[in-house]
Amino acid sequence: MKKYSWAIVYAFVAGLIFPNAFAAEKTENKTPTKTQSQTKAPAPAPVKKSTKPQPKESQKSAPQNEELEQFNRNVSIQFIARGVQTEENNQSYVTLTYQIQNKGKNQIQSLGWVSSYVIGKQTPLYSKELPLEFEPPLASGKQMEITIRLPLSELPETAQKQFLSKTADIRAINKPKQVSFSSGSKIVVTK
Repeated sequence: MKKYSWAIVYAFVAGLIFPNAFAAEKTENKTPTKTQSQTKAPAPAPVKKSTKPQPKESQKSAPQNEELEQFNRNVSIQFIARGVQTEENNQSYVTLTYQIQNKGKNQIQSLGWVSSYVIGKQTPLYSKELPLEFEPPLASGKQMEITIRLPLSELPETAQKQFLSKTADIRAINKPKQVSFSSGSKIVVTK
């Protein structure tokens, strides 16, 4: 009897966890034929919450979320402006200006993140990993504007056109990677 009740509980829990498993199946007004498994079964017992540890996947994502929260408590990265500069040799550069703020108590020695530049409804244009070293370290409570120059010729053609357009609404979605402090401590969100 215990095996039978565990099977019912398992089926009930699986139904709660995977409610859309068959949602893609086209439904019509069909009446299914009765099979052995469709006969009337006793109502499942109420499911008790398990006190067992969560699966490893959930445990892996929790520290990353914790590190991301810790990163965001210490650092603010804001994309504030963009432009295009042309040098005397006719080499054009995209200029990307960011405001970096140290919201924590320690001085920031280095910082790394990935910026994905998007337009419109999140249409991706280009992504770039941006490592940054501060010399001297960025003091606690201070902020700094930095401008990064990228050769226009290194961008994909569609991105070049958008970055050259003065009316394009280009935004940056920043994904933190790591921050190192002058004290030697680090916060690593992703490698």
